[in-house]
Amino acid sequence: MLSDDFDNLQSLPNIAMTIRRSINRSRERTFLEPYLATIDGLMRKIARENLQCRFKQYPNEIIINSNLKYDWADLVDFGHTDKCRFYTTGAGPFYLRVFRPNPIHNGTNWIKRDRQGAEVAFLVGKNIKSRLLDAWHKDINENFAKWENNTQY
Repeated sequence: MLSDDFDNLQSLPNIAMTIRRSINRSRERTFLEPYLATIDGLMRKIARENLQCRFKQYPNEIIINSNLKYDWADLVDFGHTDKCRFYTTGAGPFYLRVFRPNPIHNGTNWIKRDRQGAEVAFLVGKNIKSRLLDAWHKDINENFAKWENNTQY
């Protein structure tokens, strides 16, 4: 689904809240029923006519592919309980992949993972990487003070 437009493209909290609104909306029955019916019809037509999909992104919008519902480390075990990891490919500009945190190995043992958390895979252009990291460090140093009173997500 396409996200709403961002109110402020320079604000990490604003971007995060836009993403959260999109995730919440994508779980609403009133959104899902007509969306899935439309996609089902299109995918059947594509298969029937032996066509290919070409996903086009639009300016100022992002794509979110969330697998958060599925805890990969619990669903896949292979006899290594809580030690199997999920890897994703295909990150791109304005394309976010959301999934449960992977188990972490610190070199000698497995660290208990945050079962309530999420990981997000996304591509950051080389020209904005340092700005993004600076903003992220600033939010951490301020203990996300800007986020505390904002409940619009």
